[in-house]
Amino acid sequence: MPTALDIRGIRRLPQPVEAAAYYVVSEALTNAVKYANAAVIHVALDANDTTLRLSIDDDGDGGADPALGSGIIGLIDRVDALGGKLTLRSPLGKGTSLVIELPLEPAGELNGCGCAHLHLCRWLGYPPGRFLIRLSVNALRRLAAR
Repeated sequence: MPTALDIRGIRRLPQPVEAAAYYVVSEALTNAVKYANAAVIHVALDANDTTLRLSIDDDGDGGADPALGSGIIGLIDRVDALGGKLTLRSPLGKGTSLVIELPLEPAGELNGCGCAHLHLCRWLGYPPGRFLIRLSVNALRRLAAR
């Protein structure tokens, strides 16, 4: 699959942001190849002092719907857990555009690990930052609804 890369202002980023960006690109590329019948994919990555912006666009069939699979839901949860924003546009017949924005600075402190999000380390009594499975509010709601 031909893929165009546009990378600007990149340096080493916080590990959770790098991991989320990798996961989002991986999932978007997989979806474009498996489901979209795309001929080309464009990936753009830009970071300033406070935000990473990542966009993945394809020229495929469109019609991506979070209700039809768990991949997009997983992306939403991962981005939400880091305090980011995900925008998905996928009109039928017009390709798919996925844009995420992730903050590079934590919004506050929780349990001394430099992150404002819930950590299982706090609940389980591990040292700060050791057990970094983040649970988004949406994921917690889905778990509570079961």
